[in-house]
Amino acid sequence: FDLVALKMPEESPYLLGVEVEVVIPKDLLPYRGSFAVLIYQGQINSENSGLKNAQRLGAEVFPPVNKFYYQIPLVPQSGLKMGPDKAVLAAVPHKTSGDLFVTIIPMDKSLPERIPGAELFQLKIQRILGPQGGLEFKFKELSPEFAPQIRIQTEKANLNAKGLNLLAPGIYDLSISGGPYRTQNFKVAIARGQTAYLDVTMVEAKALVRLEAPSGTGIFIDGKEISDWSTGKSIVLENGEYSVQFVVGDYKITRIIELNKPGSYIVSLFMEIQVKEKEENL
Repeated sequence: FDLVALKMPEESPYLLGVEVEVVIPKDLLPYRGSFAVLIYQGQINSENSGLKNAQRLGAEVFPPVNKFYYQIPLVPQSGLKMGPDKAVLAAVPHKTSGDLFVTIIPMDKSLPERIPGAELFQLKIQRILGPQGGLEFKFKELSPEFAPQIRIQTEKANLNAKGLNLLAPGIYDLSISGGPYRTQNFKVAIARGQTAYLDVTMVEAKALVRLEAPSGTGIFIDGKEISDWSTGKSIVLENGEYSVQFVVGDYKITRIIELNKPGSYIVSLFMEIQVKEKEENL
């Protein structure tokens, strides 16, 4: 029987192991208890295509099933469990000891020399993934010392700004805040066995100020005229004190406003006409 080589997969936070699925040919079902699956680790001998420095890691005789699964854990405490049609290799293969090899051999010398279908074993190799996916954040133009607070809104749980966050698959609503920056909300999808990357550009938390006054009024902030205030568009200001001046004809009103925190503000000129009855001297 030929050797089937399994390249040791690259490290992954989601990979628990690999599974070898063996489909037993119909003509061999009466003899399945006379065959075994063997797993080796080593290197291919270039001279004779055999194995060198090989170590047998496990051997399992076929149980009375049509399909047999041999699972190879690649991490300690993988959680892989045996079953009626499934075996789990007891040891975790060492990553530097070579590739893995699978072969099927007869265990009973009394087997006929030729059995119809004897060369029709079908093997399928697939990865065994854990139940989670991952999320990493990429913050742009921020100092390494900045530590934002990242929360899953529905679960009220915090995530790490640096490194991989393991999460169950699903859709997550996140809020990111911290320091002098505005709180931002994001929606991200997590898939099993995959890493999602979220690019975040933090925006400084500033005040949005809308100016309101009668048509034709001139408005100045710290001496600078705001020419397009009548469009209703808000202007962005840093936190602090500002001198706001309204000019209507020859009439000027100046006030000092203080913006202590980010938010939306309305600064308006309110004018009224007062009618008062004049008292006459009797």
